[in-house]
Amino acid sequence: MGVKDARETLPSFLRNLQNSNGSFMPGAAFRVVFKSPNNIPNMADMLWVTPISTITNNKFSGMVAEVPLPNFGLNIGETVTFSGSAIVDWSWTQRDGTVFGGFTSRAEIELGAAPHSSNLLHPERIPADWK
Repeated sequence: MGVKDARETLPSFLRNLQNSNGSFMPGAAFRVVFKSPNNIPNMADMLWVTPISTITNNKFSGMVAEVPLPNFGLNIGETVTFSGSAIVDWSWTQRDGTVFGGFTSRAEIELGAAPHSSNLLHPERIPADWK
């Protein structure tokens, strides 16, 4: 659940939200795993990155959209580059604020492990016309 579901549906996200110039539709975001800068085993941070764009076939860039863990050498608003293998989730926020995707956030909410609210998560995890 969470990462597995996000990765399974990532091709649909890319197919439907990526523009021909490598940019993405407004509201598109990736949750990316960043390893410890000091190579501390089992230490990583998962951060939402938006807006996002494609650099090459499997390389992306975007802006860190939330506060990272201390001592990770990252800052909110900083532009980062990452490979497709670092993507652990995706989301697409609609104009009304509802969110498709967000599989890791949904899992955290179900486990009671996150302060997120499920109010804005769309009941359908992906848009019906993507299926």
